Amino acid sequence: MSLKERLAAKQRRTVIVPVQISDPGPAREVYEQADRQATLLQLTVDAGDDDGSKDRAALKRRLTNAKKARDEARADYLEHFEEVRFLAASPAEVERVLGAHLDADGNWDESTACGPLAALCAEDEELRDEQWWTEQLASGTWSPGEHGRLWTSLLSINVTMPPEALPKG
Repeated sequence: MSLKERLAAKQRRTVIVPVQISDPGPAREVYEQADRQATLLQLTVDAGDDDGSKDRAALKRRLTNAKKARDEARADYLEHFEEVRFLAASPAEVERVLGAHLDADGNWDESTACGPLAALCAEDEELRDEQWWTEQLASGTWSPGEHGRLWTSLLSINVTMPPEALPKG
């Protein structure tokens, strides 16, 4: 494939924003404990010599069970989050949305622009509702940090330069 063809095949940038939908506290504790247990058993297995003894075989079975418990606990923990995928919009559409939400100094007003920008960029058609996003972000269920992460993520795919750096040759 030629350089011209590769550039013509360029895809829109994407970002996935994890959104906490319920309290993961107890599930996080179970996951962290299961992860520590699996890590300790892995270190024990790695440190031992492989003499093939019954104790060694039992230890490896315990490790297998601990990894399974950790994976199940992680899955339970992740049930408290939804991953929302956003796609970069056309520069003209982004400019239209951001231009309609300027503060008194002419800067983008995050508090009013984030909802419309999220609706513009949401991959899921059901989430392309500007009023719904605006109400969600104003509802009090989104912390300033969550709101900030969403805003920063949307800007990262639409406005800023990609973070990937090419190695010097």
